[in-house]
Amino acid sequence: MEIITKHLGYIYYPRTPFARRVLKDVNIHIKENQLVAVVGHTGSGKSTLIQHFNGLLKPTEGYVQVGPNKLEAKQKKAPILYDSIGLVFQYPEHQLFEESVEKDIAFGPKNLGWPEDLIKQRTRQVISKVGLDPSYLSRSPFELSGGEKRRVAIAGVLVMQPDILILDEPTAGLDPEGQRQMLEMMAGWKKEQGKTVILVTHQMGHVAEYADEVIVMADGQVKWQTTPVALFTQHADQLSQLGLEIPPLIQLVQKLNERLEHPLKISSTKKEAVLKAIASRIKGAKIGI
Repeated sequence: MEIITKHLGYIYYPRTPFARRVLKDVNIHIKENQLVAVVGHTGSGKSTLIQHFNGLLKPTEGYVQVGPNKLEAKQKKAPILYDSIGLVFQYPEHQLFEESVEKDIAFGPKNLGWPEDLIKQRTRQVISKVGLDPSYLSRSPFELSGGEKRRVAIAGVLVMQPDILILDEPTAGLDPEGQRQMLEMMAGWKKEQGKTVILVTHQMGHVAEYADEVIVMADGQVKWQTTPVALFTQHADQLSQLGLEIPPLIQLVQKLNERLEHPLKISSTKKEAVLKAIASRIKGAKIGI
């Protein structure tokens, strides 16, 4: 399922003294089976943008096309997208409210009238998928750690088997190992299911390691939609101006290229690929330090 926006604009509290434009003339195309990172400084419009993808917000201008469904500014009745677009908010406690983890995960399927046997089967499948033991199903979600709550919130979305999974800062508050596990889980789900993952993040290292494409937001507009390689090699100076950091390994490549007669070209920003490219180049090369 693809997502296309054309001249998308959004204004909070339109036609009031409190009107504030958040999105302006946003044109993007997110293809199927991609892990797409959406990045930008605070207030750039990232979270507002993704809330248009599942119909939480209705365009003020232009439209959003999600698969066969179109959401337009003048549309009276918006299509129902919650069963095909899964959105996990930045703060998982906002999505947890039942007395047990099992009831929380099963809430969506139960409301849609799924058979009890199917609900139990899917619930047990997804709790393992997010890296938690089935024994967690009987526990209260409010007794869990922040990282565990986030996993349960994701399980509550994955149980619906969405075509597109959207995560707003899913690694916030997690230690480095927790962040790695979370991102590996999302990348594995995308590969296994052949579905699309949209990741809102401010951590450019995660973009370099996991994203197929990246959308850079600035002042409510799309600055670039490109690949991580093109972003870090062609727009490095502008990224710094936008308050976005270049990953340390990419910075290393930049420093090496300042000393090499023939600059090192990278075809992937993933850590393993970059290290291999550096190792192959510096063998026998004379680099002043």
